[in-house]
Amino acid sequence: MENAIVAVRVLELTRDQNVSFKDLAATITNDVALASKVLKTVNSSFYGLRKPCSSINQAIVMLG
Repeated sequence: MENAIVAVRVLELTRDQNVSFKDLAATITNDVALASKVLKTVNSSFYGLRKPCSSINQAIVMLG
């Protein structure tokens, strides 16, 4: 998927109160740069994880 399409789809999904983390993770995974930023954010010192998160689905759950 093209980056802009992924971004628009993520925005659409986040507006839906009934969206599943699985659907959101599947969409984010289509954009390598976005997936990398999500993982970089959740693995930052701000969240203080004991072990690094490597799953987009798990990262989205942690970020809320």
